Amino acid sequence: MTFTFKPSISTSEIDEFQKDFKFFVVQIPYAHNARHGIDLGKRPNNASYALVAHFQDEADFQQYLDHPLHKELIQSTIVPKCESWLGTQFLTAECQSPSTSTRTD
Repeated sequence: MTFTFKPSISTSEIDEFQKDFKFFVVQIPYAHNARHGIDLGKRPNNASYALVAHFQDEADFQQYLDHPLHKELIQSTIVPKCESWLGTQFLTAECQSPSTSTRTD
């Protein structure tokens, strides 16, 4: 996920955003190796913040999405402080069954 902060966000609100993510990410089960942080600011037009998390399978991912703490994070932290957010989900080689094909072109 990438998140773009609202232009009016203060430094203290960014600090609060990070603290909220640190708390919620460890409290919500199902996500493994979750990493998140502020963009380094090296390129124009980047998002402000990013989150990467691994899930054992699609069922764990769905349980994460449905978890009450995940929904609380969206409403209490993301919606008030971000003007936009973008996500993408994909299977890694560890999660794909032998019958799953991967496009290489």
